[in-house]
Amino acid sequence: IENSICAADSASSYSKDVIGGNDNSESVSRNRSMICPAVDGGYVLLSLPSTCPLEVFDNVEWSTENTCTSQIAALKKAGLEVIVGDKAYRDIDELEDIQSIASTIASNDDSKGMNQELAHFQTV
Repeated sequence: IENSICAADSASSYSKDVIGGNDNSESVSRNRSMICPAVDGGYVLLSLPSTCPLEVFDNVEWSTENTCTSQIAALKKAGLEVIVGDKAYRDIDELEDIQSIASTIASNDDSKGMNQELAHFQTV
């Protein structure tokens, strides 16, 4: 595998461009990475070249409003070019995030089957 992608959100909210449907998958090369910020200061997608060192995760401020910024700094320190997505997305790392997504799905007539599966999250 030349590139790896890790995503932490419902991919249905991402545009094709964000998850590599256009030029993004080709733009991540030996020395390039791509990161898409989350609205809470974290990130929802990180694409790295397969040759990147594990040190790209050193000194990242996890679970703070500075997670994305500190991840970008760590990537640059490791010598990677960083492409930053131009839109922030909602991630799923708190109960409120799940409830919000469940509410959004519940209000969509096309997702009645999913409504039953997610109904219990709205009452937690």
